Amino acid sequence: MNSEVKYGQDWTDDEIARTVNAYFEYLDAQRAGGVRPKLHVYKEIAEEIGRSHKSVERKFQNISAVLDVLGMEWISGLAPSFHYQQALADFIEEKIVALPDSAGHNEALGFGESPQLAYQPSGQLLIVEDMPDADPTTAERPDYIERLVRKFDPSIRDFRNRQLGRAGEEYVFQREVARLRAEGQDGLARKVDWIADSKGDGAGFDILSYESSGREKFIEVKTTVGSKRTPFFITRNEMEFSREASDSYSLVRLFDFRRSPKAFLMTHPIERSAIVSPENFKVSF
Repeated sequence: MNSEVKYGQDWTDDEIARTVNAYFEYLDAQRAGGVRPKLHVYKEIAEEIGRSHKSVERKFQNISAVLDVLGMEWISGLAPSFHYQQALADFIEEKIVALPDSAGHNEALGFGESPQLAYQPSGQLLIVEDMPDADPTTAERPDYIERLVRKFDPSIRDFRNRQLGRAGEEYVFQREVARLRAEGQDGLARKVDWIADSKGDGAGFDILSYESSGREKFIEVKTTVGSKRTPFFITRNEMEFSREASDSYSLVRLFDFRRSPKAFLMTHPIERSAIVSPENFKVSF
């Protein structure tokens, strides 16, 4: 069918379903390291559904946008386009629910105890970027997107994923050691302590490290397979410790952990640079 015939017409359910399925198939292939050029995929789908390959590409970008707000991995090199459509969001939801064990621990969502999430540390230094600016699209999200975010809350997912958390802590621990050695501080490098591993949770921070001057650094690590803007939980104990440690405290936010781990840093007071809101209620008797 000539794609010009459908120009300006709403997408049908069948067209959306075919495109969403193709997107997730490509994402699976990307994880496995065997992808085709995206343009070939766009043209193949376009031929099937009678749309232009450019319109298919835009629909892929719309899917990336929905996955981005869910803190999920999206196709590399395909920037999200934040033009939400309820029919598209509904099909993405159906696709996620249909994935094996999607309600609990599906790897595609970044859930679970998959060894693939345990990114192997090395002697490289931490890649640090600037903190994200305020998200201009947040206020424009329609109700059905907000409901989807609540259903597949990435902050809850990452908070419950202990292996992901430990892998991120180890990643930062190794890079703190590497940094001090690169600075000629082998003695301090040997003193770096992964507190959450050696002494367990509860200290209010994960890693005890040092500046080259010998000054202590208290580091909390928060890790996600999602993007820089993926929200995260911080406990009351962690928040209180950040205030006590003050200038010696930093929070390392690791993101895009599965593919190409990067980080940004937050220092006390965290409330100055981000929105911190209470999310839970305690019921006592």
